[in-house]
Amino acid sequence: MHRREHMKGRLPGMYAPCLLLGLGLGCTMANPEFDAMALAMSGDSSGEDEGRPEEESGESGEAESGSESESGSESESGSEEETSEGAPGDACPVGDATLVACYPFEQPNAAADGSGKGNHAQAQALGLSPSLWGSALDCESSEQVKVSDSASLDIDLDLTLAMWVRPDGVPEGAAVWLDNSGQYGMFFDVDDGFVAWVLTVGDGYQKAIVEHEHIPIGEWSHIAATYDGDHLRAYVNAQPRADEEVDAGLSDNGEPMAIGYNYPGGERCVGLIDGLQIYARVLGQDELAVLAQQP
Repeated sequence: MHRREHMKGRLPGMYAPCLLLGLGLGCTMANPEFDAMALAMSGDSSGEDEGRPEEESGESGEAESGSESESGSESESGSEEETSEGAPGDACPVGDATLVACYPFEQPNAAADGSGKGNHAQAQALGLSPSLWGSALDCESSEQVKVSDSASLDIDLDLTLAMWVRPDGVPEGAAVWLDNSGQYGMFFDVDDGFVAWVLTVGDGYQKAIVEHEHIPIGEWSHIAATYDGDHLRAYVNAQPRADEEVDAGLSDNGEPMAIGYNYPGGERCVGLIDGLQIYARVLGQDELAVLAQQP
């Protein structure tokens, strides 16, 4: 595919050829038996005094034990909820059949897909750098990170794209974060800022644009785009920033999906990418908020 000039407003023209083608309990409470023994050795025979420490100790023990029990219960409950309803950071959610691709970028030269759909990425070079959760794809040291075309990535209607980005500067032209060979993607543009786009049947390319100010340079931001056949929406840190009306389904795609550049080459991203996820459904804002949680 030719180098896309859509990054500067010329998407439809350059993509025309593609239209034929995703606690141990460190128990610090008082010991009742030890307290009673200490009082007996001290010679204090006041039954009233002997009983009081035991009662107070018992109350203290119950309070601490109850607090720790509640804490453990809340922790376990929260963990289960994150697993079933989405996972924050770059972790891949479990049990969502609509998740078609998920890349946490934790293994050098192996961008394994954690969705269970087998959309593993191959790379000429996969450079990694530290991120909030371990490691992230380094745009400068990565080369040709791509995923073979597959039916699960060839989404024709409901779609969600989500990822963490940390741009280290404003690109000279366009810096592509994701490009499913003309069908859908997201990039960072010198003029427009964060751009989410889809190629629709009949209406051509549609874009949702978010200004530069919402994507701070040198900071992590969670970006997302959703498409439902009627609206293309863009989010930053789970907050809606752009909404464009669209009335068409997505076009077909028959070429590889590129991560961090524009397939077959060019417009490489700047900075870091982490936690890339693609869904064949529209995630709600509350679900995006879970994905956008920072440690």
